Amino acid sequence: IANLNAFHPDTDAVAFDELFEIDSWVISAMNDLTKTVKTAYDTYEFHVAYHAINNFCTTELSKLYVDITKDRVYVENPTSKARRSAQTALYYIISALVKMIAPILSFTAEEIWQAMPHASTDDVTSVYLSAMPEADGKYAFDGAERWEELFTLRDEVMKALEIARADKKIGKSLDAKVTVYTAD
Repeated sequence: IANLNAFHPDTDAVAFDELFEIDSWVISAMNDLTKTVKTAYDTYEFHVAYHAINNFCTTELSKLYVDITKDRVYVENPTSKARRSAQTALYYIISALVKMIAPILSFTAEEIWQAMPHASTDDVTSVYLSAMPEADGKYAFDGAERWEELFTLRDEVMKALEIARADKKIGKSLDAKVTVYTAD
């Protein structure tokens, strides 16, 4: 939330079709999560909602998206499109996620709602006065398969860096130079 404090969704957001690809990817993944969670709540399968949210937060969000984009969010000029693109994705995620966790983490959701920035269409009084997010076809992203391939490659590189670190060949990842060879 700290990196969203100076961000206002009504004036600073970047249109979906102008976002950086990885930002479009994470919003698309969030949109898929929204579908899953909404179906789980509608069928009273709260454990499915919980597991889907947990998996999204630990894998797509923490392991991938935040790790890859954190430098862009912290270092870029606050008015740069690069930073605003990431902030737009983060805002979309926090806004949807807080509504989705509200039925199972009521106090946490309300605390987040009170601390986060809001769009003019939000009822800022309480997260419970806001509608559950709906999946929206406009957030479909065609490049997801390519990003999944890149994430698989990234996992292999991270493993190689860990081995190099354990073998004392490098101190930290930034000390390494990685060369990737492909069949084509």
